Amino acid sequence: PRAVDPYLRLAEALRAAGRPGDVAPLLRKYAGRDPGYPPVRAVLAAELARDPDGRAEADTLFARLEAETADPAAVRLAVRSHVETGRPGRVVDD
Repeated sequence: PRAVDPYLRLAEALRAAGRPGDVAPLLRKYAGRDPGYPPVRAVLAAELARDPDGRAEADTLFARLEAETADPAAVRLAVRSHVETGRPGRVVDD
């Protein structure tokens, strides 16, 4: 799909099904199929940021997205992710 919500719902469904470990690999697969589509990469970054061990990679993805696009969905997810992970300062630091 060419929208953010289906990927967010997919991640939620996998977590609800007790398969949180499948979220990032599946999103990576979708992002690899269409590397020029910022929203799916933003969803991947937001999912990685949910785990403190994935935040460095998430921040790298968010920084790349910021450099490449001003896509509103990607920006919205980056801001929301940083706020939800208790790092709102990252939004203004980037």
